[in-house]
Amino acid sequence: MTDRIDLTNPERRMLRAMLSSPSSVHTLEQIMNACDWNDQAVATGAGHGLSDKGYVTIQESVRRRIHAGQE
Repeated sequence: MTDRIDLTNPERRMLRAMLSSPSSVHTLEQIMNACDWNDQAVATGAGHGLSDKGYVTIQESVRRRIHAGQE
């Protein structure tokens, strides 16, 4: 019996990209570019998987932009 933690392919890909600059804070946009992803759901799923397994810490923020519509 081993204490091996299995990672999904997206988790491995994200972790590899993040380890290329381990002391940096990585944004979602940077990760998506480094992993060549165009779907945020893949990136957030991989990030939450890595967080659940203790490999990364997630810091989230919310931005809201309100634009006036045309009359």
